[in-house]
Amino acid sequence: MAPKTTAVWFRKCLRLHDNAPLVEAAKRGGRLLPIFVLDPHFARPEFVGAPRYRFLLESLADLDASLRKRGSRLCVVRGETEATLDGLFAGACDALPGVKVDAILWEEELVEPWGVARDARVAAAAKARGVAASAVAGGHLLFDPREVLGACGGKAPTTMPAMVKAAAALGAVPAPLDPPATLPPPPDGLPDSSVPTLEAMGYEAPPAAAFGVAGGESAGLARLEAALARDGGKWARAFEKPKTKSTKFDVDPSTTVLSPYLKFGCVSARLFRARLADVYAGGSHAQPPTSLLGQLYFREMAYANALKHGAAFAASPSPVCADIPWDDPATDAAAAARLRAWEAGETGYPFVDAAMRQLRETGWIHHLARHAVACFLTRGDLWLPWTEGARVFDRDLLDADWAVNNFNWLGLAGVASWSPPFFRVYSPVPNHKQSSLNVDDAAGAYVDRFVPELRKLPAKYKYAPWTAPAAVLAAAGVVLGDTYPRPLVDHKVQSKDNIARFKEAQQRNRANKPKPPPKGAPKTKKQKV
Repeated sequence: MAPKTTAVWFRKCLRLHDNAPLVEAAKRGGRLLPIFVLDPHFARPEFVGAPRYRFLLESLADLDASLRKRGSRLCVVRGETEATLDGLFAGACDALPGVKVDAILWEEELVEPWGVARDARVAAAAKARGVAASAVAGGHLLFDPREVLGACGGKAPTTMPAMVKAAAALGAVPAPLDPPATLPPPPDGLPDSSVPTLEAMGYEAPPAAAFGVAGGESAGLARLEAALARDGGKWARAFEKPKTKSTKFDVDPSTTVLSPYLKFGCVSARLFRARLADVYAGGSHAQPPTSLLGQLYFREMAYANALKHGAAFAASPSPVCADIPWDDPATDAAAAARLRAWEAGETGYPFVDAAMRQLRETGWIHHLARHAVACFLTRGDLWLPWTEGARVFDRDLLDADWAVNNFNWLGLAGVASWSPPFFRVYSPVPNHKQSSLNVDDAAGAYVDRFVPELRKLPAKYKYAPWTAPAAVLAAAGVVLGDTYPRPLVDHKVQSKDNIARFKEAQQRNRANKPKPPPKGAPKTKKQKV
């Protein structure tokens, strides 16, 4: 009798450490089939940008190398996910002829609506084929978001004090699981299935990644340890996110740049927390919300809200989101043109344009640059829907995460209960001496790198080229409206108009909100039909 074969379906948990499905499969023995399905639906630049897809393929290659060291290997299959897995359940998968699994395990998906629905269909298909299917709780988060909601009385935390209180109520974070020392062998006759190249998936290779970021567990763990060991641990203990620099773009980032590794599950959140606790034990340290622990808690808040609100978390208007009459790019040609200019980094504001070009080229921009371009797109200047910005970020960011991305955009657009005051608008022309965006770039190096058409301008004009005298522009070869755009809007005028429009919309929403019945009023009985 042939030994039973258990598949471990990798999705976000692209690592060996703290991998509950893999640990469980290793205990079962028999045969092991680690599998990742490259679904062509997502291998399209309009859905997933080249930098992020490259990060994924690098992560898969690293995972495969690690599995091989333990007597196994990653089976990478190209095809529609559900059809591929159903074929595997039936022993009729074209990509894996002769291979049939008896059980399948994966790390549980809790919040992304399409992922939850997909997993339910896969589980049903497995049951219909007599295959045991299990979604296993894993280490993608510190806490189960269902338990976070329970600790908050059913409400999702929207402030850091509420999240800190919930964390205290939930107690210690589970210790991360060690990676299995050895793994069961793969099924007999398993065909070779190496990780394809970016070009083979239909992409053009992008330039080098920001800060030398390479995908994979090995690179993620090395980056984690380097960040925590920096200056003997003092840097990590003193870390406060608002004090980092938004115009850093070279090999010395002012943040950890660990978010892509958390997004893809190359680094477990529980391992990050455990290692951070070790470093915090070495002396006094910053506190949430600005500390490194605060950044992990912010992610927990986003997931709790995503679980609470479901698909509404990505919709506008919705119960989560104030109803603001944004200009609609689908029906308004001028709005569509503004959206294209913002997305391409052609707004005429060099800081915004540099950030958007950096995003498209490298897949990463500093969190304060994200704040600036989000505010500029929505309530600050262009009066366009936040959902359009979330779509662009979801495509281009290395660390694009459905829960965190929507949580951020809802907040920055001013439409959520956790938003900052809507009238606090970032200036797209930062003050280098004192700016909430922490733009420490008086020489204009950030603009030189990502908006090279302004490179020959004197530094004092690089963030506001329209203020340069005609002779200076001519000497630098800059023709506004030709070699570089004129500003799409006059920020000083437009931001004031937008603040007034936002205030008016809020007042209208309050006026239209149904009023609760007065205390003591009899309840209206529902008429029977």
